[in-house]
Amino acid sequence: MSKSVDVGGIALSPGSDLIGLLRKQMLEGSVWSVFRDQGPEEGLDLAMEAVRSTDLEAPMTQAVMRLLTDPDVTVRTRAIWLAKNYAPRFDSIELLDLLQNRSDLFVGVRPTVGSSTGDLSWGLLQAMLGQPSASEAVRTRLRKAVLDPQDGSKLLAVLTRTDTNWVLDNALELAATNPLNAGIIMANLDSSERRLFVGSFAGAPVPIRQSIRSAIHSKVRDPEERKALLRLVSSER
Repeated sequence: MSKSVDVGGIALSPGSDLIGLLRKQMLEGSVWSVFRDQGPEEGLDLAMEAVRSTDLEAPMTQAVMRLLTDPDVTVRTRAIWLAKNYAPRFDSIELLDLLQNRSDLFVGVRPTVGSSTGDLSWGLLQAMLGQPSASEAVRTRLRKAVLDPQDGSKLLAVLTRTDTNWVLDNALELAATNPLNAGIIMANLDSSERRLFVGSFAGAPVPIRQSIRSAIHSKVRDPEERKALLRLVSSER
């Protein structure tokens, strides 16, 4: 692996001020410019991709971790954006510790850029999905978060794929929490798992079963599978 990496004409090495460079890019977009870029994010992507599989990948990740506690909300917003986009590089146990120990920096703090409807804490939770089974504490926190009626659906697609048994065991509660959830779950299960999911709703209240039917119609392409699932959800216990 190379010990020096050229990023947009700037040579980075283990001795470079990665925190300072990243912070300047986050605030000004003046360190790394990308043709026709729309903001600092393109240059940040350029830097993160350039250090992939080099000696600088881990130091760059740690620099972003440091910037997650920066006093400037815009810096924290863009550091979280990087943590989400490059989630497998970040330790979800460290992210959870950060969320618990410095909640004042994230909970109730609105992002200064982007279109996210949640506060900064939801960005950290999304980044934690890169290693959702890192510890029981991480799993528990993600499971709690996904049951949030307003923002939990942000986490549900990945959690359905990585924590499938828990999602199936809590199918009724998840479907009742948010009308979008049934479709998200359906889209991220295989055919045998869909049967288990849909079978949970036989005899459920009519409004819940109607939401499951809608999810089947919108997410299941195979007509035979669709017919079988509709028959399953229509049955009474």
